[in-house]
Amino acid sequence: MGQRIIIEKNIDIPMRDGCVLKGDLFRPDNAEKLPVLLNRTPYDKKFPFISSLTLDAIRAANRGYNVVFVDCRGRFASEGVFTCFVDEGRDGYDTIEHVARQPWANGKVGTFGTSYMGATQWLAAATRPPSLKAMVPSITASDYHDGWTYQGGAFSLFFNVSWAMTSLGLARLMRERVTNPKAAEELGVVMGSIDTMREWMDHLPLKDFPMFRAGAPYFFDWLDHPYYDDYWRALSIEERHAEIDVPTLNIGGWYDIFQGGTIRNYLAGR
Repeated sequence: MGQRIIIEKNIDIPMRDGCVLKGDLFRPDNAEKLPVLLNRTPYDKKFPFISSLTLDAIRAANRGYNVVFVDCRGRFASEGVFTCFVDEGRDGYDTIEHVARQPWANGKVGTFGTSYMGATQWLAAATRPPSLKAMVPSITASDYHDGWTYQGGAFSLFFNVSWAMTSLGLARLMRERVTNPKAAEELGVVMGSIDTMREWMDHLPLKDFPMFRAGAPYFFDWLDHPYYDDYWRALSIEERHAEIDVPTLNIGGWYDIFQGGTIRNYLAGR
């Protein structure tokens, strides 16, 4: 029988610019300082699928770990504005160092998670937070230009539209719909378009796409940067492989869309 586990919801995690992110903490009911397992997600920390996909928080807490799930900047319970990929390095560093200094922590942090939750790990690791001791990124990329938003130079239209429509834009539109008429209007369009998503793939020109200006404006940043330039270089993991010395368990799949990036991340760490 496991020990008693304390669950603390929406703990404050302050960033260097004053923005406060929110996290859920699972920890054993004792005074021992323990290592922290951290997941940073844009997909809602309280969503059960997030916590059970790669790690059972209760089981891990019973094995002697503190487990923390954090909503990324501008997502769900956290303050700020979400800009895909852009703030994850800095915010990841601040989050890792903050949780490492808490009374229940022993100063050692490991990270885990899939897909974008793998991106939050790599982008944070590139900033070299001293308390990060290991990470387990799963089915995730090494470059957010070629291999994520673009494939072989072509804009990944269906992936980007479906991702922005169903997983990214809705959260911002829902939280801003009362105070922002444009968000409320776009929310109606997005909700009415999900079942007919395929029809939107024929819209031209893409720069005039009639969604995402309010909910996911970075979609148009991706379109504005079709080539690997300074915008993408600042976000590239491959550019920083030599600077990342954290022990890493890379998990991928033969038929996953990020297979190539998983292999490149693995090979760079050998």
